[in-house]
Parts: sequence; C-alpha cells; structure tokens
Amino acid sequence: MPHRAHPAQHRPPRPTLHQPPGTPIYSGPPREHEVRLQLVTYNESVAEEHAAHGGAEVLRRAGAWRRPDRITWVHVDGVHDVEIVGLLGDVFELHGLAVEDIVTLETRAKAEDYGLSVVINLKHLRLSEGTDAELSAEHISLVLGEGWVLSFQELPAPLFSGVRTRVMQARGRIRQRAADYLLHALLDAIIDDYRAIADRFSDAVDALEERPTDRFDESLPGDVHRLKAQLQAFRRAAKPVREALAILEHARPELVHKGTLPFFRDLLAHLNEVVELSESLRERLDNTLELHLALASHRMNETMRVLTVVTAIFIPLSFIAGVYGMNFDQMPELHKPWGYPMVLGLMAMLAAGLLWRFRRSGWI
Repeated sequence: MPHRAHPAQHRPPRPTLHQPPGTPIYSGPPREHEVRLQLVTYNESVAEEHAAHGGAEVLRRAGAWRRPDRITWVHVDGVHDVEIVGLLGDVFELHGLAVEDIVTLETRAKAEDYGLSVVINLKHLRLSEGTDAELSAEHISLVLGEGWVLSFQELPAPLFSGVRTRVMQARGRIRQRAADYLLHALLDAIIDDYRAIADRFSDAVDALEERPTDRFDESLPGDVHRLKAQLQAFRRAAKPVREALAILEHARPELVHKGTLPFFRDLLAHLNEVVELSESLRERLDNTLELHLALASHRMNETMRVLTVVTAIFIPLSFIAGVYGMNFDQMPELHKPWGYPMVLGLMAMLAAGLLWRFRRSGWI
C-alpha cells in the first residue's frame, strides 16, 4: 500500500509575525463552512444537547451553559472564526496563550497547565482508503476545567460522535464520573484512530515483505521511501502526545481526580505501543529494502561471475586465433595438413582445462 505525503502547497500559511503574545491569529487555509457549536450538559440522571451558530448566539447563551450541578461539554466544529473561539475563551476564562494555540493549526502536540484549566493540543490523523492512501492531520484542542470540557475540531467530522452517544444514552460509566473522565473518553477516541492507522501501516509493511525476492522489484524502493515518510509523519504526531498525557498526572486534584489517573495511564500505555510499533515498522522497512538490494547485488555478482568465466575462457582462445590469423607466409603450421586440427584441439583442451579449474575453485 503506497502512501503519499501532502504537497507543499497544502500547508497552511504562516501567521503574521511580531504580534503580542496571546494574540489569536488563525493560521490555517481558508474555510467556508460556518462554525458550529454543540452543547451537552449532563449528570448521572439527565443529559441535554443543544446546537448554536455564530458569536451572538454564543454570548446570549453563555450564562446558561455552565451549571454547577452538571458536566458541561462544548464542542466546536471549526476554529477559523477567531471571534467565536475568543468568546468561548472569555466565557470559560481561558488564558490568552491557550486561545492562541487553539487557532494556530501548526501548534505542536502538547499540554499546558494554566491552573484553572489544562489545554491539550494534538493532531487527529486520517489515512485515506485505497492503494494510494494519503495520511492527513487535523488540529484538535481539548480543554479541561472544573466541571467542563471544551473540544475544538478543525473540520466537521463525527470524531466524537461515539462519545456523545455514550453520554446521551448513559452507556458505561461516563455519566457517573467527573469532567476529567469525559476528557479521557475524547482522548481515547483519538488514540483509537492512531492504533487503527498503525495496524494499517503494519499490513502495508507485511505486503512489502511478502513481495517476491526471485527478481528485483523496481517499484519497491519508491514504495518503501513513501511509507517511511508517512511513518515518520505519524510518529512525529503521536510521540508528543505522550508528554501531554504525562502532564495530566500533575494537574490540580480538582481537575484530574485520583480515580481517573489509571485511565490516563492506560491511554499512555496504548500510545507507547503505537509509537514503538511505528519505530519497529521503520526498522522492518529498512531491513526489507536492504534484503532486496542485497539480493539484487548478489544476482548481479552471479551474472558478473558468469561473464568473467566466459571472458577468461575466450581470451586465450582469441589470442591463439589472432596469432594464426596473421597474414605471414613463414608460419610452418599453416602448410601442414595437421596444423588446423592441432590448433582446434589445443583451443579445446585449453577451454576444457579452464572450465575444470573454475569448477574446482567453485566459480561455476
């Protein structure tokens, strides 16, 4: 399964430089879809869901969103509208640097503890279907506060639909726990996709390893190079998330409860498996390419050895034929009736002797 990297023109433009720290400036490509907000409030006995559009709606309903008797989850599809993200930042008292990271798509995967909230920025990865699969990354920001969670998604997609269904239908333990467990569920949805992509990469490496080795496959080096580039991008997105998860262990107890820490450690273990698998896959790709190149070199050496043997046999024969091919009259053998068969016999004996010598030496 060959994989392609994004062309350079798909990269988002750089944000405007020389701005004060904490100035939110959207750094991604132009987006035309309207920013959509989904609000879910719940406790153990009840759950409600609402949708909102536009900054005015956010301001009008902001006071009713945070209720002390419920967990509040606000999900935002689209971060290109800096005004809406800033309004949410004001409502939930987010640090200016946190808002800046949310709208900056090139933000490296990381977690920041701002005391009243913990902000996690990471990449959600997608691997398209088909033989020419392409790996793409989407910027995700998750914010945990005391009794509330914000999730920001670059593009509208049902990434967290399973979590929303669990909340609304009271599946599992999610409605019985605090907001930090909701954060765990959102992170688990992202890391599950990491694991699925890693499994697909593993299948692709298996397919490359199973290619026939009896002949050199000219397309294999290119396929290995493309897959290695994708694995590098995958590892570059997944590895920093481990550091982000580690920061959650040191957050305030009001934000991350002691009973939820084992669940975050479980996520960390899954992520470690994914990163280690990507590293082992890169090593297997290197070994696969080295094997095919070694076999190709071996077959070339075999061919060169056969050609060398043939050349070594015909050099003395060509010398003899060249000597007797000279147009000199004073060559006694040319006037003898046994001269011709004698030279042919000498050439045959010489060729047979060389063949015997090469076979005894193991060359043929």
